[in-house]
Amino acid sequence: MKIQQKETRSQTVFRHTRAMLHATSDTTEKLALRLMEAHPTMVPPGGYQFKDTGNLIADVTANTRRIERWLSEDAAASNGRMPIDVEETWLACMLEPYKTDCFRDLHIRVGTMPVLIPKSGAIHDHKSIADLMRETGEAVQAVGEMMETGGGIGPEDRHLAGNTKKQLIDVIAAAHGLIERINEGTK
Repeated sequence: MKIQQKETRSQTVFRHTRAMLHATSDTTEKLALRLMEAHPTMVPPGGYQFKDTGNLIADVTANTRRIERWLSEDAAASNGRMPIDVEETWLACMLEPYKTDCFRDLHIRVGTMPVLIPKSGAIHDHKSIADLMRETGEAVQAVGEMMETGGGIGPEDRHLAGNTKKQLIDVIAAAHGLIERINEGTK
């Protein structure tokens, strides 16, 4: 996904969230419910709180309206930023691959590399290796597309550069994730 220049962190999160809501059967109501469930476990008391009166229907409705205001294009352009305390929970509640894409874009903004630490266990070890192989294959394919136009990488491949760099970053992140799993598993 193309990283937009001159957007706030909130706008980056909202852009990915709108893409997720548009492309999936997810809704702002479902997102509100996930946020209401996850946020108290991720943020200490005193941080931003979603409405929680004990009336689930009223709370989901109120929190859905709040989320929809944040997601509104007009709100995002006019300082409609979510509180910083919400960002981590919001990312955790997004669906894949939108969560990973958003996480990557937020890291690229500050020049860091996103690395998801894999869960432990044999099935997760195999998944980490499979992720690395899949990401490597996608990167090789992207580089191949660049090279087929003129036998090398040149200015004519500029339109393919964004996707190719994204694929290569995914390979590096998958490799780092596998390294972390090896470190964790061999303590």
